Amino acid sequence: MEAVQLSGALKPLEWHYYKIYVGGNHDALDFVITDCLASALTLVESGNWFYLRYFDEGGLHLRLRVHLHGGEGSAQEREFYHQLHDGLSLLSQRVPSTYVPLVSFDGYSVLSSGEDSSIYCCRDRYIAELDVFGGEHGMPIAEEVFCLSSDIAREVLLRESQAELSRKDSVLPFFVETLQMFLSEDACAEFLERYSTFWLSGNPDIGNYKSAFIDKANAMLDANEAIVPPTQSQHPSMATLITRWHKAMRNARERYKKECPLYTPMLADTLAFYFAHLMNNRLGFTTLDESYLAILLAKTYERGLHHASA
Repeated sequence: MEAVQLSGALKPLEWHYYKIYVGGNHDALDFVITDCLASALTLVESGNWFYLRYFDEGGLHLRLRVHLHGGEGSAQEREFYHQLHDGLSLLSQRVPSTYVPLVSFDGYSVLSSGEDSSIYCCRDRYIAELDVFGGEHGMPIAEEVFCLSSDIAREVLLRESQAELSRKDSVLPFFVETLQMFLSEDACAEFLERYSTFWLSGNPDIGNYKSAFIDKANAMLDANEAIVPPTQSQHPSMATLITRWHKAMRNARERYKKECPLYTPMLADTLAFYFAHLMNNRLGFTTLDESYLAILLAKTYERGLHHASA
């Protein structure tokens, strides 16, 4: 375990877990990621944090995992926790978001109202999902991917807030890079069909949603629209981020092959699912968006279209 000298004592790096609740401010998570976390993240070494958007009984929140020196209450951990609370106070200064989801239907809501929820930050315990990501040999590789995808997604959101980029231009290239590293091209359409169905499961209108998504995908393809914009056509900053994700996925695949005894085609399928979903989540796409995106991609593979990697 990595350790450094701090105040005359060795303090090993440990994972810490925080939940940042935004109350009824359902459009605030982008601002939390780009602005509220900014000061706290200056205390963390690069590649030592990751986040996830989530909704539970306490309401909408950001789940933040951070590698800090020492356990709960250590000097660095206390300062980090303090900075999180200071950052959260910036919520009162934010301008309401103008971001519009990819997909919306009358009467559809991702979240309950949450108006009575509180704005607060709390500690929790981080439990690594060893059974999902390949055991003790695979988990460190996955955590490295989590950190990279969080950093890349935050950079996209920062540049979007400055009107330089749009997350909607990056999501499918990121999705494709993930699939093509862990799946054969022949397996992609079937995988995407499962992926789309998963995010609509339990919804009584699943049939209507899927039909609408398929109709839209076919209409776009019939009109010769580029569903997945080639990397070279992207803004240079976006192209750089897509290339960075390509390298991250390639490195993760090669490390899993070499270092994880549990790596099998089944685990590769699982990794493709979670690495794609977690990037989509970090960028702020809803599960309804994800189902739609999967249908778009599935139809391109069904028609034999080839997507070049970065």
